[in-house]
Amino acid sequence: MPLHVLKSQGIKAATAIRALSEVSMLIRSTQHQTPTHMREVDGHTTTGVILDPRFIAGLTPMTAAQAGS
Repeated sequence: MPLHVLKSQGIKAATAIRALSEVSMLIRSTQHQTPTHMREVDGHTTTGVILDPRFIAGLTPMTAAQAGS
């Protein structure tokens, strides 16, 4: 989820990241890595978080390794 989407909904990214982390809804590559990831989306580098697909209705389940790569 790109952080700019949170901002456009009036949600503070730091608050959302903290809350999602506390309930283990984010995918991290390692335990000590920051929860944010940078990815290229539509030709632009975007910073966001990766939600665990178990918590998104309608998505095909994947492993944490697949989601974090």
